[in-house]
Amino acid sequence: MVRVSPDPESVPPEPMPSATGQELQAPAPRRGAGVVWGRVATLVLAWAFTLWVALTAWQRHQARQLLPEPRPRLGWDYWVAVVTLVAVIAGMVWWTWKSVSGKQLAKSRTRGDSQWSIAMRHFKKNRLAMGGMAVMILLYVVTLVTPLIAPYDPAAQGDIITSRYLPPSGEHLFGTDKFGRDIFSRTLYGAQISLSIGFVAVGISITLGTMVGALSGYFGGWVDAVLMRVTDMMLAFPRLVLLIVVIAIFENPSFWLVVIVLGLTGWMGTSRIVRGEVLSLREREFVQAARALGFSDFRIITRHVVPNTMAPVIVSATLGIGLTILTEASLSFLGLGVQPPTPTWGNMVADGRDALTQAWWIATFPGLAIVLTVVAFNLLGDGLRDALDPRLRT
Repeated sequence: MVRVSPDPESVPPEPMPSATGQELQAPAPRRGAGVVWGRVATLVLAWAFTLWVALTAWQRHQARQLLPEPRPRLGWDYWVAVVTLVAVIAGMVWWTWKSVSGKQLAKSRTRGDSQWSIAMRHFKKNRLAMGGMAVMILLYVVTLVTPLIAPYDPAAQGDIITSRYLPPSGEHLFGTDKFGRDIFSRTLYGAQISLSIGFVAVGISITLGTMVGALSGYFGGWVDAVLMRVTDMMLAFPRLVLLIVVIAIFENPSFWLVVIVLGLTGWMGTSRIVRGEVLSLREREFVQAARALGFSDFRIITRHVVPNTMAPVIVSATLGIGLTILTEASLSFLGLGVQPPTPTWGNMVADGRDALTQAWWIATFPGLAIVLTVVAFNLLGDGLRDALDPRLRT
């Protein structure tokens, strides 16, 4: 008996498995033990720092209540510190709930991927960049809550005979200077000035540079020629020399003068970056479609062109903050920055340069603060550059 094989075309196809069957259910990716324990350790350290700040603030408040009347009046920075502390505690509660809630974890797994979420995922893989961001957040939180945790008034002078040049101890963590002022308190308050100058000055320079670069790249022609020649002229002058000349004209440079001068002399690099991006964006299809629809140049620039240049601008801003802090410290070291008795890291290093052999702590701790801050911002900027540029993703 001969067996005839069936015609392949006559054999009905096998039914496809349903989408709800177990065949199509891929196992959910399990998080590694190192990632889980790393998140737990981060939460524990963050809560320890938050509780330490809250406990220190409560102790300072109780000590203030024991002062005789009339007590010193509370300034606006004290209430900013209180609001910041409440916001930090609320943020920690939300972060903890998001980290341990199964519903939130399932929601984060099913969320779609956008370009920013993909960049954030690559950024999280860079541990150095994550460390830089953690240090940056810590620095700004400490800066805002300084009135609650600083043990002494930064300008208060002690008995020069008994309290000058005291080494680091339990009473004075970073020691004292030649006037008996607490270095730890002055370093905390100096962070307020230095970080504020860096943030505000970079905000001015990034805004101005983005405007100049967008106008130059979008319109081209004589607009591009004029704006770029102005940029070249500004780049031709050494920035530090230009800063010294401008600030030296004023007898007593204030905080806002230093901020404005630093902001108005640091926009040239950003303008060139934005111009290069806009030169390629203005010929894209979405810009041509916006022109065909009759949109104004202002709307095209602000709604379509500038938002697509934000990735390099964010990287430039992050790297620029560290450079601006270093520049401000150089000016303060030369005596051309914010004037004493207002503490900045630069003038604190200048105060300790004459006593390095007998009181090394006066210049060492502010110098370490400058190094830590600049390195943190540089690591953060490098991580953002690698994450936001698809060509550098691995």
